[in-house]
Amino acid sequence: MTTHHKAAKAAAALALAAGATMTAATASAAPAYLSMTSEIRMTPADSSRTDGGYFNEQVIYIAGVVSMSKAAAQDTINHNENTIALRYWGDDTNDDDLLFGPVSPTTLFADNDGLHFERAATLSHLQLDEDSGTFENIGDGGLDEIYVGARFLDRNGNTISKVESNRITGDF
Repeated sequence: MTTHHKAAKAAAALALAAGATMTAATASAAPAYLSMTSEIRMTPADSSRTDGGYFNEQVIYIAGVVSMSKAAAQDTINHNENTIALRYWGDDTNDDDLLFGPVSPTTLFADNDGLHFERAATLSHLQLDEDSGTFENIGDGGLDEIYVGARFLDRNGNTISKVESNRITGDF
């Protein structure tokens, strides 16, 4: 084997080892920059209680985060160039029903893990009972499934990142 071939073989082995090391480091790294997470919870609106004890409205709370540095999150808030759009959906087998939105979060704040967003929306029984038709009730026994889609948008309205929250199922 010539000296040139030995050097090329050593360089290839070094590049392969470096690539394997980089791949392993990436696999165990923190969440991807600008990835999003969110979670919703729901509670009855006390003021909507009927004489029969039934609640006509539910409050759906969403909390989420766009992963980025705290400095980048604060810069996003200060310059107001990027936005978050929230849409409340009724999950169906064939297509999802838009129940409310798009709306902006009522709260934005920067923390070490990124840009946090929050909103509470009060939706009526009529809005939440999106499976009111016969065909819609066949697959799920008449239960409704609610989730919130969140999109991190640039100043032109292009989606940078997006996430769907957990689903809440019930007879709303």
